[in-house]
Amino acid sequence: MHQPRKLENEYFKLLTRYGLPLPRPMSEISGSVYKQIVSEMKNKYGDRIDGKPIEDIARQLLESKEVGLGGAIGELSMSIERGIKELKQELQIDVYAGEFPTGSFNAIAVPVAGGALLLLNTGLMMFLHKVMKIMTLSMVAAKFDETGNPIEGTESEISGYSHQEIIDILAELVLTYLHCQSPYSARRLPIIGGAKGNVHALLLKYCEMFCLAHEYGHAIGGHLNTSQSLITSTNEVEIEVIPKQWEQEFEADVIAVNVMFASLDYSLGQQKTLLNVQGIVAAPLIFFALDNLVTRVTKEVARLHGSQLPEPLTHPPSNLRSENVREFIKGSGNEGIFSLANVMVSWIEAMEDSVIQRIAELT
Repeated sequence: MHQPRKLENEYFKLLTRYGLPLPRPMSEISGSVYKQIVSEMKNKYGDRIDGKPIEDIARQLLESKEVGLGGAIGELSMSIERGIKELKQELQIDVYAGEFPTGSFNAIAVPVAGGALLLLNTGLMMFLHKVMKIMTLSMVAAKFDETGNPIEGTESEISGYSHQEIIDILAELVLTYLHCQSPYSARRLPIIGGAKGNVHALLLKYCEMFCLAHEYGHAIGGHLNTSQSLITSTNEVEIEVIPKQWEQEFEADVIAVNVMFASLDYSLGQQKTLLNVQGIVAAPLIFFALDNLVTRVTKEVARLHGSQLPEPLTHPPSNLRSENVREFIKGSGNEGIFSLANVMVSWIEAMEDSVIQRIAELT
């Protein structure tokens, strides 16, 4: 299973149609960028990583990746297609996955000659990256007693941000995403390392993977084999997408989670495998909680300004999608796999009202 060349050409045509730059190998970018990458890596890791010079690692990175987020999407696609193969399922239509500033909180499927393009919103990927950072910055490490409760006085890795500062950062991030369809202009957050860095990377990977795997789920379920389409307007473009029914959205969510589980590399060992299982379970539930937050903010901003709400796409309300996925995962019979998900979703839900209040003050 691979991304068909003919659809890659259709993807390039789509980018050209909207005046967007084509992805290119990082080896083509200027030497000044290479020097910047080397400098940043040395500041973080020193002169070597596992005995290998930073310069060699940076050069290898430049030769193997694409400018932008296309390389990350390619890696996610490979993991998803590995899961599809493991499940012995088949795509009912040829697809190609790529990045595109769709302005949608969800990924979308665009019909093209010979198949469909699965487009993951560039701004969404950066939004998730920053939200995961805020969430992990808010975490506090501690030792736990035999009953599973944190031991007072053992707290560590405290971020230094106050509760109000976290609210302000999250409110600003949601606003920049909604108004600019990109969170690039939101305040810069510090690099996260150690245990927090691992949690950040885990949650980000699986949240992005779920978004893309959901669209693959539509291709597996045969939902994209239709001549129907609708035009959706975003801040950037008017783009033709393939409409789906609610039942198909619920089915695609379940297929996505199943494929993600099937993509796991069990050779990593028991501890890492269990951590990845927690990440897979948490990802869709975190995504739905964030979707609910963004939807509430959108409605509040529209109310404050007396403006019309944008027409929703075909996705059901996030709370119904969350319930559907929870019920599917509960079939494993192990409530413990929800522990990370419950903590993260509870954090988002606890922040909602404060963030919306702060946004009302800012707008």
